[in-house]
Amino acid sequence: MVENNRAAFDLIETSTRNRRRWWAYFPLRYLLAAFFFSYILLANIDILYRIEGYVVTTVFDKLLQVHLFYSDKVLSSFSSTGSSEFAIPVFSQMLFLIFFPTMALVSRINLKKRIKILLFGLLCWFSFILIQFLAIATTLGLGLNVSPGSYVRVTIFATVTVGALVIELMLFSSIKLPTRTKIKPIIKRKYLNEYAFFIESMIAASLLVYVLLEVLDITMDSPITAYFALNIVTIMIFSYYVSFFIYSLKPRTWLRSAASSDNAQDSFSISFLLPARNEEKIIERCLRSIDAAASKYSGKTEIVVVNDGSTDDTEKIAGQILRDLKFATGKLINISKSGKGYALQHGLESTSGDIIFRIDADSVLDEGAIGPIINHFKNPEVGCVSGMIFPLESNTIWQKSLGLMFIYYMSVIKRGQELYDSVLVQAGAFSVFRRDALLKIGGWATKQFGEDGEITNRMGRYGYRQELELDSLLYSEVPASLTHFIYQRSRWSIAFYHARGKNLDVVRNPAEYKSPRAIIFLIALLTHGLSFAHGLVLPYIAATFVTGTLVIWLADIPSFLDFAYKFALLQGVIMLVQIAVIAYNLPRFKKFGHIKYYPMLRVMSFVLSTIVRPQALEILLSWSSKHKEYNENAYDELATEMKRSVDPVGM
Repeated sequence: MVENNRAAFDLIETSTRNRRRWWAYFPLRYLLAAFFFSYILLANIDILYRIEGYVVTTVFDKLLQVHLFYSDKVLSSFSSTGSSEFAIPVFSQMLFLIFFPTMALVSRINLKKRIKILLFGLLCWFSFILIQFLAIATTLGLGLNVSPGSYVRVTIFATVTVGALVIELMLFSSIKLPTRTKIKPIIKRKYLNEYAFFIESMIAASLLVYVLLEVLDITMDSPITAYFALNIVTIMIFSYYVSFFIYSLKPRTWLRSAASSDNAQDSFSISFLLPARNEEKIIERCLRSIDAAASKYSGKTEIVVVNDGSTDDTEKIAGQILRDLKFATGKLINISKSGKGYALQHGLESTSGDIIFRIDADSVLDEGAIGPIINHFKNPEVGCVSGMIFPLESNTIWQKSLGLMFIYYMSVIKRGQELYDSVLVQAGAFSVFRRDALLKIGGWATKQFGEDGEITNRMGRYGYRQELELDSLLYSEVPASLTHFIYQRSRWSIAFYHARGKNLDVVRNPAEYKSPRAIIFLIALLTHGLSFAHGLVLPYIAATFVTGTLVIWLADIPSFLDFAYKFALLQGVIMLVQIAVIAYNLPRFKKFGHIKYYPMLRVMSFVLSTIVRPQALEILLSWSSKHKEYNENAYDELATEMKRSVDPVGM
């Protein structure tokens, strides 16, 4: 009886604790707080309009002796030649202004950091006011005949861009980051072709934005146009679609020397470098698949497994399989648990191959994967090439959808970055390096998340080319559920800050802009900042309903229906273009049926912007509040904090 009561008590206690943890789950607190601040700002929106109107008119009057008039949310200028009206895009500003108090309120951070975040919120608001001042001053000073609709479009675009950059400035100044890497290029190159491709692609994307704005005919600021404005900047993704087709017409660099070097790949010795921790279930399949691939390659092949403090039978199984290889030689190195970066760096010292295949131990290599990738290294400027990755298992809709995401990301986004020689992250699960290049740039970073993205950017900054080979396939384990997807992507989101932070000089140092990488890097920061505003759309729109703001705006039924029709049509066109580009690549991998999982890409995007990225940021802010500097002990605590914070009820 006592035991039964004790069991019942434990069950109730566990259930209660889990309920408490659900309510303590950061994304839930974050969205509720965002709704609260959205409601407060929307309920007092007239005050925001009046404050901005007063500040702008006062600055013009005192500084430029130009008289502006504020009335009914519009600034007006009157002269002998006519009048001009300038609407203030407060609705678009709000999506950024609610982010700062929300993050300051619900994050587990000290008072000093809360105040800092709020000060950045004020800086963001002042930046928006400055945009109004500069836009109006330019219009009046140059005597431009700008229509009210055109002014709204320009200022909304500027608001979105500046808001995203202020968010990123706050993030990278509030988080403890690894020491930035300063470099001196090893390979001296000119990037005229890469810049030409980049400019062509961006011109095409800009024309698309212009057409969308004209067709949609945005003439006023509203909650809906604010949402659309967040997508205007991200339409630059269309530049990658353009670059994909440019790439399809462009011969591969290594083909120019192929005729005279048909057997060049045979001259490369290769080493497979595998960091492994608790991979007893898959390590045998992984090693045997590499041995089978080695049978198709005539050069020397070795496998180096670094057992990173495994507590299962990884060491035993790996050692047995390495002794039983038929086409490759094997070597097992045992170290205490030190992290993937250290395992890779330690294992690199024991490799002998000219080319290093860095793959994850929870993967299976395709038999024909070696040859196509090796061909790229005929060009001495190539330092790294990544292959194509697919899910090892496709039993769930989530896994199949991730397969579609891999195809989209690798064959479209990374193809575009490759065309500009500005790949930002070579897949850690399957990246192949020139060993000499690895040694010259110092190998992998240790004790940080995102060692794959960090070494990708560092190698590019040193002048080495980085390419893709989609005919070389690897099948790797992927999250089978939403919970595991959130856990993995939260870790990747933390890695974003470490990898970008260590290479932040690429946008700070003017000399780095000789390569398009600096601009692509900056665009990545911009879209990352935008994702935080985008993740607040749900509570923001909910607050517009509660306050009646959206209902008031929708009262003009004919105008709303016209706008809704155009908006739906354009969104449909954008989706069709995206689907067409993805579908074009599917037959190559014999996965055309995966196109039906396209809606899941939208779901994943929502999860990333609404749950994953805010959660990762909160973890980093909380961790940064406890540590004065970035060091090994701080890194170890960050890894522990991430595992504890991501899932509210335990993984």
